[in-house]
Amino acid sequence: MPSISNARRLAINIRDEFKCSYCYKDLRRATPDQITLDHLVPQSIGGGHSTTNLATCCFPCNRKKSVTNWKVFAKEHYPAAVRRISYRIRRKLNMPLAEQLIAGYGNTEKARKAVVRKGAGR
Repeated sequence: MPSISNARRLAINIRDEFKCSYCYKDLRRATPDQITLDHLVPQSIGGGHSTTNLATCCFPCNRKKSVTNWKVFAKEHYPAAVRRISYRIRRKLNMPLAEQLIAGYGNTEKARKAVVRKGAGR
């Protein structure tokens, strides 16, 4: 399965407002190793890279969820997350914005910081 492009990753973070989809932690100031994408349906049980199967997630929640079904995990640990994730994954990604930001700033990390500073994509 092909990897997730940097532009797509950034577009998902923008769609999810740079907040963990489970605990709702603000990840705008997170370092790259603290912000992850969660496969709602884990790849190990057939989940793919579709935008409806990917959600912004903090590292601790992603590790804690592991291969658990996202709805089971959310209901047990963060009940409000079920509704939030169900809404977010239906929103369209702004790929042109993510691609322009990466092209304009030279790399994903600089683009992410620019989005956070300016509140782009909202």
